[in-house]
Amino acid sequence: MALGDSMRKALQGFPEQFGKGLALAEGVSAQDCDSCALVGMGGSALAGDLFNCWIPELSMQVRRDYSAPQCDSGTLLFACSYSGNTEETLAAFKDGFDSGAQTVAIASGGQLEREALGLELPFIKLPSGIQPRCATGYFFSAMASALEESGFFAGRVDEVADLSVSADEAAAKSMAAKLKGKIPLVYASSGWEAVARTCKIKFNENSKSPAFYNVFPELNHNEMVGFTKPPAKFAAVMLRDDGDDPRIRKRFDATEKILEAKGVECLDYEMQGASRLEKMFSALYFFDWASFHLALANGVDPEPVAMVEDLKKRLKA
Repeated sequence: MALGDSMRKALQGFPEQFGKGLALAEGVSAQDCDSCALVGMGGSALAGDLFNCWIPELSMQVRRDYSAPQCDSGTLLFACSYSGNTEETLAAFKDGFDSGAQTVAIASGGQLEREALGLELPFIKLPSGIQPRCATGYFFSAMASALEESGFFAGRVDEVADLSVSADEAAAKSMAAKLKGKIPLVYASSGWEAVARTCKIKFNENSKSPAFYNVFPELNHNEMVGFTKPPAKFAAVMLRDDGDDPRIRKRFDATEKILEAKGVECLDYEMQGASRLEKMFSALYFFDWASFHLALANGVDPEPVAMVEDLKKRLKA
């Protein structure tokens, strides 16, 4: 098997996750809820951020810790752990359940499945065999189904079911070639912060590279100054959307000129899609491929996260 073949297969199957996730969550709902929250870590928590990007008025609380956010019997709480064994999520799951939240567990198995079924709670079982960061489509669509069935919105599940996700792999590979040997910076408008953050994570985990993100206009008031005399080679990836405020678009242009004068290469990515949902996931899919090809260019396997596994062993010692 060639380097990256397993991850390539996972990425190729990503567009199919949305329909499958909706089917897996069929019949799962909560009653009389007026708030929603998610507890999870790493790739298993990304869907919560993306929901807030897609539907800001949903105001989903996302907690990455050993405890749940403030919740009660009117809270629909998603406990998300792809492996089902994430220690922080298991603790937060118990905390949220003890607080009275109507809890739905989502995992491929593990201790979370055992505990949820033991408590007779709704459990959505995801297909196993991929990395958590590659399962965002499953988590997102399963949650969309449960949220709509619980009355948080209407008509959104149809949008998820009809979602068309695609990416130009050749263009992603070309971007990866330009990023080789540089530390990626992912910049976006504040409305796309969750996408910028998720793309940054893909470079961390897939490419095994340091990477950072920030948003306009705030980065113009602090982070930008850090490149007065760059201590390393950086490349700024600009996530541009034609729907951004004209004042923000002007900041993109001005910032690129300033950074390029300091030796920071700037690469533009134009958000693609007919809807906000399509733009969001098409961008993420593109950077799946960009980070995948950067991993291959760096001579590393994009799938395993050896340092995470090493940490887990040390914590158990």
